[in-house]
Amino acid sequence: MRHLSLVLFSVLLPLVAVAAKAADSAGTTPLYVTLEREPVQFVEPHYRAYVSAESNRFAFRVPAGYRLSGDPASGTLTLANRDGNGSITLAVWGPLPSDGAKLSPDTFRDPLLRDHPNAVITQEVWRDNAGGGGPGFDLQWKATEQLVACKRVVYVSSAAGVIRFTVTGSRATFPGLQGDLDSVILSLQTTTNGSKPKIPPMADRS
Repeated sequence: MRHLSLVLFSVLLPLVAVAAKAADSAGTTPLYVTLEREPVQFVEPHYRAYVSAESNRFAFRVPAGYRLSGDPASGTLTLANRDGNGSITLAVWGPLPSDGAKLSPDTFRDPLLRDHPNAVITQEVWRDNAGGGGPGFDLQWKATEQLVACKRVVYVSSAAGVIRFTVTGSRATFPGLQGDLDSVILSLQTTTNGSKPKIPPMADRS
């Protein structure tokens, strides 16, 4: 493993480490991220990301063709696709509801629109995962006269709190990017005792 500066990687290494910060209700929490290659062989290498935040650890599969970067100022990790026309981000949003209730879309809708004043919500969805899942919102806004930008923001519950995922692209790339985001959310695993999350191995496609 070796530490890398937090810039967009032009290549993925078998095992790399980056550092970033993510916002939560108490302020900022340092995140430490490693990439590990899937143990089975593929024509194109596949990777898992492991994220540590104090005693909390997260793990998920990186979609094929994506590169990992981190932004220490915003506390956001970014997965950018090789074509340069889409990206997935992950950030720690905050704690779970104190009463143990499922995440409610009402908690996130208005703050999300305040953060995107030029956007409209075109659809609301729900995405399940090992932590129980959470609500998602599809946004659209006019980036230029010719370009409409699309974003899906999903808030999912985990043992360590609420994780916010986003995927951003154009109307042409958005359907495929949504599938990539779904694969990340479905693979998310969390532990709160410092142990390494376990992700089931992928089938060998060599």
